[in-house]
Amino acid sequence: MSSPAGPGSDEPRLYRRLTMELADRLTEPALRCEEGEVRDLDRNHVVRVSDYDVGTAARCQAKAAAAPSEFEPSIFTTSRAVALRSMRWLRRTGSVVEAVGHTMRRARQADHDPSDGAPAPDIDWLGEYLGDPALAPIDVRVRIAARATTWLTTTLDVLGVDDPKQTQGWRFDIRPRWRYPGRGLALDGRVDLALPIVGNHTPVFVLASLHPAVLDQAAFNICLWTINQRKPPDEVLVVELPTASLHRLAVDELFDRGVDAAARAAEAVTARTPGADEPIVRLTRSPSDFTCSDCGWAAGCQAKSEFDRQPVHRGGIQLTPSPRTAVPPSG
Repeated sequence: MSSPAGPGSDEPRLYRRLTMELADRLTEPALRCEEGEVRDLDRNHVVRVSDYDVGTAARCQAKAAAAPSEFEPSIFTTSRAVALRSMRWLRRTGSVVEAVGHTMRRARQADHDPSDGAPAPDIDWLGEYLGDPALAPIDVRVRIAARATTWLTTTLDVLGVDDPKQTQGWRFDIRPRWRYPGRGLALDGRVDLALPIVGNHTPVFVLASLHPAVLDQAAFNICLWTINQRKPPDEVLVVELPTASLHRLAVDELFDRGVDAAARAAEAVTARTPGADEPIVRLTRSPSDFTCSDCGWAAGCQAKSEFDRQPVHRGGIQLTPSPRTAVPPSG
């Protein structure tokens, strides 16, 4: 797809171009999915490509085709979830600490008084995790609250928000989606925050780094955002947490990148075959210590074996002997 025009372009035309480009690029993966509209199919018959899959496929496409591991909440995932859910209470409490505390109490039903006759609130995965003393004892909950507070405080500071009540009208944890027509293939995105501006919203991603795979995720999400909103954002902001810095992404450079990322991930996810030792289609492999650490293909991956045989260098110094030059031990 040639680079779409920027925010001042014909917005409905851009929306149609993105939709048509995704439909074209995802044809082969879609043909591996159930026939029928996503809304009419059983949930188990729909193949879903998430922004997490996009990031995985950007690092190693074959790894994204491995059977996904069961989701397990951790301090990292729960603190982010607490931070995002606390957004709704910021403008009421005017305090990040109070908003985080209120969110965690509500998630655990700690504020619920059964004697008042009111029904207990629904408990989702976050409430189950925080309410389980084995998984989240008091010291773990303190760490989660501290991380969530840091997440929110840093984000507000980087965005130039002095008073938490200034977050009036902000949206959070937005889930843009796109469904392949006539097939059980769904693209599921995630945008952390959206700041209201006149006639539009500005999407904001809060990221741990600007790794190319992470930027692929952002581009993928902006494609889905633009389709759902029927118009592109005027700008895209990235809050890089470790450095507390703000970055602005060039909007018109994200669309081609996002479509490429979606196609790469969809090709991998639709190639998953339960119990298989290899994906059903040929996929690129990019071994590294980080990427291969929890990969389901690692044991039999030729690319990983070749990677492991390479000598380790650090700072220009070879730390391990090369298999080709190593001297075998004497008998």
